[in-house]
Amino acid sequence: RMPSREKGTSRSPFKNDEIDMLWNNIGRMDFIDTILIMIYTGLRPGELVLIKNSDIPLRERHMRGGIKTPSGKNRVIPINKKIHSLIKNRMNDKNEFFVANTDGRQMSYYTYYDCKFKPVMEQLRMSHTPHECRHTFATLMDNAGANKLSIKRIMGHASQDITDDVYTHKDVEELIKAIDLI
Repeated sequence: RMPSREKGTSRSPFKNDEIDMLWNNIGRMDFIDTILIMIYTGLRPGELVLIKNSDIPLRERHMRGGIKTPSGKNRVIPINKKIHSLIKNRMNDKNEFFVANTDGRQMSYYTYYDCKFKPVMEQLRMSHTPHECRHTFATLMDNAGANKLSIKRIMGHASQDITDDVYTHKDVEELIKAIDLI
């Protein structure tokens, strides 16, 4: 079962040495790439398992996905240059979904958490939830000095500032520039 979190409970982003450990174990452990993909895209774990291969125009360095809120649905999510090859390697023309189960069909969030994410955390002796990948993304983007509006758009957060609403269509190139800061 997924750990429950009370509202207001602090989340712990991955530390830089933990991110390095994930990179150092690519190829040694299945699905470690999906953890890095969440860290470098800000995708929610529930969003990751819903993305279809057809939602990823790889040459254009972005994907479409998102759930939960009107600003989060079907948003443009730029692909950081560091994870471009991870995404390319995971894409499979035989499967409809980007993250598929062993039958090539859509994987449930709970299967992803119990059978993929949790074993990686246990093997690497890390204590994180899938949602902490998203928190890590926000932290990395903020620490890199990324434009606040770009961070909001990538993560699918609605803008609270009326002046931000004037910019209703953030250029994909701007989002790619922002994401490449991390």
